[in-house]
Amino acid sequence: MKSDFNHLSLSDEEDQELIIKHPESSTPVSYAFCLVGIFLTYDRINFQLMREVFVDPWNPLRGILIFDWGAKLYLFKFFNAVDLERVISGAPWLFNKQLLFFSTIKSGEDSLLIPLLHVDVWVEVCDLKLGFMNEIVVSSLGNFIGSFLEYDTTCLNIDGEDSFMKIRVHMDIQNPLKRKKKLVDFDGNPFYITFRYQRIQIFCYFCGKLVHIDSFYDLLLHHKKEDLKPF
Repeated sequence: MKSDFNHLSLSDEEDQELIIKHPESSTPVSYAFCLVGIFLTYDRINFQLMREVFVDPWNPLRGILIFDWGAKLYLFKFFNAVDLERVISGAPWLFNKQLLFFSTIKSGEDSLLIPLLHVDVWVEVCDLKLGFMNEIVVSSLGNFIGSFLEYDTTCLNIDGEDSFMKIRVHMDIQNPLKRKKKLVDFDGNPFYITFRYQRIQIFCYFCGKLVHIDSFYDLLLHHKKEDLKPF
């Protein structure tokens, strides 16, 4: 068989070298002004409807591109820092009651491997006594819930039993929602304040986590639903 090819020779075309460029020489993908996000839901997201729903409240000055990124991820491409920061500061965002968890993409990061485990939310701190409505107290309470970001002095209710103060917190969705906290007043008397989370509509009523709903709580494999107590 080998002898059958001995009389053949390479043509000029066959003898010409094929140069393969190293992948690093290709132009890198830019994720400037981008967010990668996911909805923690077992249901299928209507991609076209989701795009239409978000475009109206976001109202970007220079437009936006939204891509289905695969693995239930979505890429939101803005074209300036103003639009990007407005969306970040306006979080949390919902589609069909489902929270959108998102993150910016740093240089060199793989957009498919970024852990999406945090969300910024507004929390009403309820039943807080008048002398406790200050930055020191609410920042401590914010750090109890997650990581304190800011508080809203324009949203302050000191009217009787329904008094509350509004704070913004960076939360880890792997942790249960905090329901209340015991404080001690200036006379040494303990009292409880409670937390109301704005725009959070779906969570597990048994463990208080956002990563699943009560129908997918793992203890249901070993206990009847009516035997489990809400968190």
